[in-house]
Amino acid sequence: MPNSIDMFRSIERKISFIRWVIIFMAPLMIPLSDYRENLVIYVVTVMVVGGLYNSLVTYACYNNSNKLVNIVKYTSFFDLLLITLVVYLRGGLRSDTFMLYLLVILGSGAKHGIKGTVSALIQTIIYYSVACYIAELPNVLDWERLIIRIMH
Repeated sequence: MPNSIDMFRSIERKISFIRWVIIFMAPLMIPLSDYRENLVIYVVTVMVVGGLYNSLVTYACYNNSNKLVNIVKYTSFFDLLLITLVVYLRGGLRSDTFMLYLLVILGSGAKHGIKGTVSALIQTIIYYSVACYIAELPNVLDWERLIIRIMH
């Protein structure tokens, strides 16, 4: 079992670095975005929440205590929730940040194999659909566009 724990930590260190890059590039969304309504507040919120979360994960990756192993094993679940929050804040179907889901699916596959890939894919479909539906309220959801995005 220690080998698999070391493997999780090794993979998660790489993913954690990618997370830091994404978090620090988030302010670039402000001038590039067409949807500026309350965007500064959203970007700061995502940076703070994402920074705290990634600090905990980074600490767990470099700490040899077995108490934090579950954090390292199941970061894909929390990554999906964080990306779903970003998708919701960016307008649901109008948001192009849905592409970040692909990174989580790949990372989950690297850590957990086929089961991890399928699990992350199913969670992605559910979370993305719910976030888009809620973001579009009270308007009607564009189901065709949602299905096309899910297929990608």
